[in-house]
Amino acid sequence: QHENPSSLLWWMKRLIALRNRYRAFGRGSLQLLRADNRKVLAFLRVHDDERILVVVNLSRYAQSVELDLGDFRNHVPVELFGGSAFPAVGDLPYLLTLGPHGFYWFVLERESDSERQQRPMIEVHSSWQDVLAGAGLRQLQEALPDYVADRRWFRDKGRRIKAIEVVDTIPLHGDGRNASPLAQIALLRVDLDVGSPETYVLPLTWAETSQAHDIDTYHPETIVCHLSVAGEAGVLYDALWDPATVRALLDLLTGRRQAVGRRGKLVPAPAPAMRRLVGKLPAGVVGTPVAAEQSNSSVVFGDHVVMKVLRRVETGVNPGVEVGRFLGEQARFPSSPLVAGSLELRPKQPGAAAATLVTVEAYVPNEGDGWSYVVDALRHGLEEALARSDPEDLKRQPPADVLLATESPWCEPHHPLLGPHREWAEQLGRRTAELHIALSSERHLPDFAPEPFTAMDRQAMYHGARSLLKRTLRIARPVAARLPLVQRAVDAEEAILSRLREITAIRVDVERIRCHGDYHLGQVLWTGKDFTLIDFEGEPARSLGHRRLKRPALVDVAGMIRSLHYAGQAAGTELTRDLATSSDPSVLGPLLTLWYRSVAGMFLKAYLDTAAGQPFVPSDRRQLAALLDFLLLEKAVYELGYEVNSRPDWAEIPARGILDLLELQR
Repeated sequence: QHENPSSLLWWMKRLIALRNRYRAFGRGSLQLLRADNRKVLAFLRVHDDERILVVVNLSRYAQSVELDLGDFRNHVPVELFGGSAFPAVGDLPYLLTLGPHGFYWFVLERESDSERQQRPMIEVHSSWQDVLAGAGLRQLQEALPDYVADRRWFRDKGRRIKAIEVVDTIPLHGDGRNASPLAQIALLRVDLDVGSPETYVLPLTWAETSQAHDIDTYHPETIVCHLSVAGEAGVLYDALWDPATVRALLDLLTGRRQAVGRRGKLVPAPAPAMRRLVGKLPAGVVGTPVAAEQSNSSVVFGDHVVMKVLRRVETGVNPGVEVGRFLGEQARFPSSPLVAGSLELRPKQPGAAAATLVTVEAYVPNEGDGWSYVVDALRHGLEEALARSDPEDLKRQPPADVLLATESPWCEPHHPLLGPHREWAEQLGRRTAELHIALSSERHLPDFAPEPFTAMDRQAMYHGARSLLKRTLRIARPVAARLPLVQRAVDAEEAILSRLREITAIRVDVERIRCHGDYHLGQVLWTGKDFTLIDFEGEPARSLGHRRLKRPALVDVAGMIRSLHYAGQAAGTELTRDLATSSDPSVLGPLLTLWYRSVAGMFLKAYLDTAAGQPFVPSDRRQLAALLDFLLLEKAVYELGYEVNSRPDWAEIPARGILDLLELQR
C-alpha cells in the first residue's frame, strides 16, 4: 500500500494530516445540528476562531439535506480536501447533496473584512441616478476611495488614493431607447499620493428590495454604497453583476449603436468574426461574471463568447485586440480565440486618442488554465515518487540547468515524476514556437514586421533591468529580515548587476518581434488535449506603448520557464501541507528541482525544435544561453518586486530563482 498513492494507507495519511491542521477536531466543542433527513448526521466543532462543519451520509444511497446555519450567515463553507469554496450561507436553509456513505468537512470562513465592511448610506429623492449629481455625487465620491482601493482590478496597491472624481458617465440603455438607463458607465479619475492620476471604469446600477438583499448576501464585494431612493432602500453596485447590463453592453457591439456621455461616447469596433460569434448568440443566454478578477473583469455568455471590461482606461491601440485580431485574421493562428470586436471610448475633444474599454472574443471550452492543470498533475507525480520504496529514484541527479536539459535523453518515459509531464510540456513548447512564427510572419505590416536586435537594444535592456533591480531591492529590504532567501537575494545586488551586464558584452544575432508579453501558465487554457493561448494584453503594470514594443521572442519563453518554477514550488507547498511530509526541505527539494529543470527542458527543447531556423531564435548556442540567462534573471527580479508588494509570503520563490541563476556558471 505504501507504493500505491491511491491506497487506503495514503488516504488515511492525508486524512490524518488534514485533521491535524485544525485543533477544532480534537479540542473543539461539539454541537449537533438538526437535519431534515434522518439519514444524514451533521455537527459543528468550534475552537477559538475555527468552525468545522461535518456532514455525513449514513445511507448507502445518495441523500440531500437542508441545514439551519442561520448563526453563520455570510460565512463561506470551504471544503477541506479540495479547498473549494461553496456558496455563502444566507437566510434560507443550506442545501447539500451527498453520495452514498459520502461526507463533507467544511471550515466556515467569514467573508473578508474588505468585502463585508459597512458601506455608507446615501439618500436621494427621485431617481437612483441622482447619486451622480449634486450632493449625491459629492457623497459618492467620498465613498469611492475605500471601495476602489479594495478591488483586485485596482493595480496601484502600494499607493494611497487621495481622491476620486467622476469625470464622466455614459448611460447604457436596453432595447427601449427612451426608457431609463439600465446603468451608468462611470469614468473615475483616481488621484494618488505618488505619480500621475489614473482613470478607471466602473459601471453602476441600483438594486432594491429582494435583489438588493441577494447582492448583499452573495456578492457584497460589488456594493459601492447603500442607496435610498425616495425612501426605498437598495444598493448601488457594480453593474457587471447585472445580467441586463452586460447583455446591453454586448448588444452595443452587435447592433452597432453608440452610447453617448458628456465628454465621450462608446463606439463599437466589430471584427470580421463578430457576426459568426455574437450575431447568432441566443437571446436567452445570460452573462455570468467570472469571480476571479485580476486587472480585467470577464463575463462569459454560455459557451459562445467572453466579454472583458478593461478597468484601467488607457488611450492608444490595445495590444490584446491588435494581436488577437492579427493572429485570427492575418496569421490564421489556430491556437488562440477569435476576436469578435471591441467597444472604444472616443472623446468628443477633436484629435484626442480613443481607448478600448470592452473586448469580446470566442469562448474556448476548457478544463481550466495551465496553472491548475500542471499543479494538479505534479501533485500526483510527487505522491507517486514519495510512495516508491526505491530510494534511488529520489536521488536522481537533475540536469545542471534548463538549457543543458535539452541536450541529452535524460527523461525516462516511465519515471513517475517526469514521464506523465512530457506530452503536455512538449505540446506547450510547440504551441509557443508556433505563436512566435505566426507573430513574425507578416513583414509588410510595420506594427508586426520583425526588426534587428542591435547592440543599442542590448544596452537599453540592461539599463531597464538595472533600474528594475534598484526599485525591487528598495521595496524588498523592509521584508528581507524575516525571509532568509529574500535577504540573500538583496545581499547579492552586485552579483545580479554583474550577471545582467553580461548581455552588453556579447553579440546576439536575432530579430525582435511582437510577443505575448505576459506569458505564463495562467495565460494558456488546457482543453483536455491541447493548449489555447489567451490574453495578449501584456503585463498590466506597463504602459500600452511599452507592451507594443518588439522584443526577443525568448521573453515569452523565459516567462513560461519561470512559471513552471512557480508551479513546482506551489505543488510542493500544498503537498507538504496536506500530507505533513516534513518541514525538512530535503524531502521534496531534490524532487522539485529534478521536475522543474527536466520539464522546463522538455518545453524548451520542443520550442527550439519547432522554431529551428527562425531568425527570432539565436542559432549560436552561446548567444542563446546568454540571452535566456538575462531574461530569466530579469523576470525573477520583476517577480520578486511583485510578490513583495502584493504577496510577501510568496517572495521566496522568485528569490530562490535569482539565487539558482547566480550559482549557474557556464
